[in-house]
Amino acid sequence: MASHSRSAHTYDAGGRGRSRGRGSRPKTLSWPSADAWVACLFVVICFLFGGNSKFQLLADVVLRLVSILVIGYALVRMTPGDRRRARPFAWAILAFGALMAAQLIPLPPALWNAMPGHGFYRDALTTVGLADEWRPWSMSPDLTLNSLFALFPLLAAALLFAVLNDDGRRWVLDTLLACLAIAALLGMLQLVSGSYYVYPHNNEGTGVGFFANRNHQALFLAIGMILIFGRWQLAEHRSALPRVAAMLGAVLLLFPVLIVTGSRAGLVAGLIAFAAGGAVFARSLIAGQIGWKRLAIPVAGLTVAGLALAVGAMSSRQVVVQRLFETRSTIGTTELRTANLPALVETTKTFFPLGAGFGTFDAVFRRFESNTLLRPTYFNHAHSEPIEILIEGGLPAALLMIGLLVWLARRSSILVSSRRRSLIVVLSQVGVLGLILLMLGSLVDYPMRTPFLGVLAVLFLTWASGERDETGIA
Repeated sequence: MASHSRSAHTYDAGGRGRSRGRGSRPKTLSWPSADAWVACLFVVICFLFGGNSKFQLLADVVLRLVSILVIGYALVRMTPGDRRRARPFAWAILAFGALMAAQLIPLPPALWNAMPGHGFYRDALTTVGLADEWRPWSMSPDLTLNSLFALFPLLAAALLFAVLNDDGRRWVLDTLLACLAIAALLGMLQLVSGSYYVYPHNNEGTGVGFFANRNHQALFLAIGMILIFGRWQLAEHRSALPRVAAMLGAVLLLFPVLIVTGSRAGLVAGLIAFAAGGAVFARSLIAGQIGWKRLAIPVAGLTVAGLALAVGAMSSRQVVVQRLFETRSTIGTTELRTANLPALVETTKTFFPLGAGFGTFDAVFRRFESNTLLRPTYFNHAHSEPIEILIEGGLPAALLMIGLLVWLARRSSILVSSRRRSLIVVLSQVGVLGLILLMLGSLVDYPMRTPFLGVLAVLFLTWASGERDETGIA
């Protein structure tokens, strides 16, 4: 019976129930429940082991085994209300899983040979006398199988985060802020020392934290600004001034850390996060909680301090400045992402509408890549999720993504439809803004292919849907 009352009670250290409303904002954060402990630990494990989009044997095996355990735990703990909240996102993830599983089913030679993009490989197989064998839809079944297994953390997140009560959600938010602080400190340490890289052969000379890609670290820092805005919306102070000053200070001090990643896309994301998060948060200021003039001096001081830190940090690593402002004249070549666009379009057209199989981008793109653009490093992703999804999953995957985008567009009304500071409203706003940043980042990169940012996207989906219980907005 106790498991069916989580939505109406929080628990102190002794497990005693304390009633509350789902939309209320608790004045103090109680000792975490078992569900909160599991959720926070899961977030930390994803943060530590999920910073690379490329398969890493130890890290990915650990993360996926933990995810299977979390799925089992969540299924045992779920109430009917939890299942209702988790159902849309779990089914969306399972739909992608079903598509990946379908790509692994062996097909008869006649059907396989007739599929878009397979003619080139059919001719090669005919030459070596292997054209009559049954083959899966995917051009690289092992990579598609790995993509299928990569859904375990996402499914675990969809189920586990639906189980949490309000206090549990706040504990997860605070855990993310702790991860943000650690990532920022590690990034600065990497920049200054030139060492302490989790993935030592990636982006040396910049601050990437626990990620293998500077763009992903920068995007996480930008999302961190939204998390800070949301957390300080929920803070309890007798005066609004300490809350606003502390929030702005934390946000502004993130900028130098973001700059030293050397990520131009991340810097743009940071500016968008600051403007969008500030606009949503400023509604309470405009409502008269605090005067703008009283903030002028601390904001100006923190801005100057942040810029000074950024300049000082970048002066020790010239590569950061070069990365931020590099052009054709300074690096001797065009930006590879732009230069490869014609080949990406050709790859998409060749395998449309069925796709080449999830995880196969690198394998199939080599066929279309121009010899003049070859480098010692390889173009492992399309650096644009819409294009890569079309190449790998074709029209079915694109339709699933369009459905999610339509849902997000409808949920975005929470950004302007409510001035309340209840936990549900604030987390809904944080979730929508976080998803928007991830979507924008996905236009020029592949952030959600890292397990941690993928789990973060699922968390934001569950948060963004939270207002439904109070207002009926779907």
